Amino acid sequence: MKKFAIFALLATSALSATPASAALLLGKTVQLSHDFPVLGSPDLGVNSYTVGTSAPVDYAGIATYFATDTTFNMNVFCGQGCNWTSTSFNGFVLSDVSSTVDAFTGVTINAATNYLGFDASRLSFDADNIYVNLQGLTANGTITIDINGAAGGVPEPAAWAMMLAGFGLVGAAMRRRETMQVTYA
Repeated sequence: MKKFAIFALLATSALSATPASAALLLGKTVQLSHDFPVLGSPDLGVNSYTVGTSAPVDYAGIATYFATDTTFNMNVFCGQGCNWTSTSFNGFVLSDVSSTVDAFTGVTINAATNYLGFDASRLSFDADNIYVNLQGLTANGTITIDINGAAGGVPEPAAWAMMLAGFGLVGAAMRRRETMQVTYA
């Protein structure tokens, strides 16, 4: 009966445990800006943005941009004949200036992106920043960038349950073991 109870406890803990994961951006405050005519010079200021609670940032009435836990999104709706000026940098930047976000380890263009002429050559990043350079492109479309980060280690509940159960079973086996007596001839 004891064996059945232990097995039932282990099975229940393994089945009810869900994978744990750390949020990359959710709840964190980052800075969003549009830099023009060079990188590092926000033309309409820098916006402090709390991911998950702040409203999308408006850029001069022709674009909105925002972040989710794992994406950086830009919606541009300037109209026909509207282009981003060709300069060294004319685009959007997401920055972790307070070092509260785990380091960015990769960025990719999401399949939902429908921005004519936008490709990977216009996308760059480092550990704390993501840069989307739109210089020379028409100013209409949607861009979604998927963000990968070095998420901090969060152990899964199932792993903890199995480890603790294993220690308990080893302890129980050691307690039940009969003592051997050594006799010398």
